[in-house]
Amino acid sequence: MSSNGSDATVEPQVVNLETLQAELTTLLTEENRNRNEMRLNSVVRKERMGRVVDAICRTNSVESGARVEAVAHQLNISPSTLWRYRGIAVRFDQGEVGSLLGRRTRSGKAISWTHLAVVSRLWNRATRQRFLETVFSDDLSAEQLRRRIIDYERPSSRFGTTASAAATGSSMPA
Repeated sequence: MSSNGSDATVEPQVVNLETLQAELTTLLTEENRNRNEMRLNSVVRKERMGRVVDAICRTNSVESGARVEAVAHQLNISPSTLWRYRGIAVRFDQGEVGSLLGRRTRSGKAISWTHLAVVSRLWNRATRQRFLETVFSDDLSAEQLRRRIIDYERPSSRFGTTASAAATGSSMPA
């Protein structure tokens, strides 16, 4: 007899593991889709903010820099963050950022906003594109990309010598 006085027994619930696995897969897929949408929306907002900062700067007003500083203060973010957003907006055509973020590296990862910030320091469009293609093909992290750009920017790397060879005066090719 049960504690409530009835003779009823509770039947154990039959659990279908395949159904639970399918439900879990669906939930994880939705979570990843939502995360990717949130990431893309965040990037699009940052790019738009960069374009607005650029528009403020293009007014050629003496106070444009102060206005950007004031907006940064209102948003409780560093002014340098807004300037970085502008750097990306200036270096990439509108829509190009979203397109790049939609691509995947060899291992299936999307590049990050940080990748774009790192490569945006390069003024030459063809050079930026070459480095971005390297990110996709070699699956580089943002830090690995930063190091490669630093190596590229060293004068010795442009003339076919290693940094150590340039320091010692050697002309050995890299």
